[in-house]
Amino acid sequence: MPAAVCCAMCGIPLPEPPLTWEYKGRVFPLCRLCEGLPIAERTVALRPALRKLDWAEEQAAAAARAAAEPRYRTDIAEDQLEEILLHAFLDLIQERKLAGKAGLTATMESIAAWLSERTTLRVKAAHVQDFTLGLRDGGLLAVGGGGIGRPNFYDTRETEMGLEQFWDQFEAFLLVYRLPGRRSLLELAD
Repeated sequence: MPAAVCCAMCGIPLPEPPLTWEYKGRVFPLCRLCEGLPIAERTVALRPALRKLDWAEEQAAAAARAAAEPRYRTDIAEDQLEEILLHAFLDLIQERKLAGKAGLTATMESIAAWLSERTTLRVKAAHVQDFTLGLRDGGLLAVGGGGIGRPNFYDTRETEMGLEQFWDQFEAFLLVYRLPGRRSLLELAD
């Protein structure tokens, strides 16, 4: 036997079909006496139920906003990003030199993939472009252009500057340089 429908305001059992009052898409069953009351009185009487409804709506909206916002890694501090990338990039160049090459010859997409693999950061070609330009302007990197869509040549200026001056410049670079779009490196994959 189906449960009796009761008035949302006074609680008395209602005949089939009940009268209703709607608030934000939610239907409240009412008896004839309560249905005859002015809307202001209905609202006051149903205030606890309406507050629950409003609270649930606010919670759903907050959850939707939170789901839409990107999530970020917490195991790496933002202040460490440039140092992590710089060390990984210098390691790539040194590995090429140890393999008998003059330096690193690669596209920005390839470098981004290698740096992503080594650092676990979400490195994109645009990050590599900004980073290598910063390193070049900071006097740490020699860049030879291969042309649009072709690999570029990258080498440290360690030999021409001298080891001590190079590492002093390295430390100074890390103090002042901030990679544009750096927060996006810490985004978690969906």
